Amino acid sequence: MLCMKLIKGFPPNIKEIESVLGTIGETVYCWGDTLYAPDLAIGKELQEDVYIHERVHQKQQESYATPGMWWAKYLYDLEFRKEQEIGAFRAQFLWVKVRTTNKIAKECLFDLADILRSPLYGLQLSHQEAEQAIRKN
Repeated sequence: MLCMKLIKGFPPNIKEIESVLGTIGETVYCWGDTLYAPDLAIGKELQEDVYIHERVHQKQQESYATPGMWWAKYLYDLEFRKEQEIGAFRAQFLWVKVRTTNKIAKECLFDLADILRSPLYGLQLSHQEAEQAIRKN
């Protein structure tokens, strides 16, 4: 498992996240080396592919002075948000793809594309565009 702390709760900037992205349902937030999972059931762990996705965000945040600086750019720069999420979803998909059958990988790609194009990210992608972005080598 990856070296990230997992906390049942919200990240320090949840009010700003909600003011930009709206109220968010079940999701996981990365703040540096800490994952915040407000809907995590007690005694449960995140799926490993979700850790892979969030690990990408952790690495992305490491190139900024603070996680808050990354989050500010993420929230207010739509193209940056798109680039950051495509990278994380791509890593998540590739992790699943090398560990499962083609059928499961295709189902995973479909589900991930649905998430990427959802209102949560505000990217206004079609399903096909989201799948292509995730699959792109």
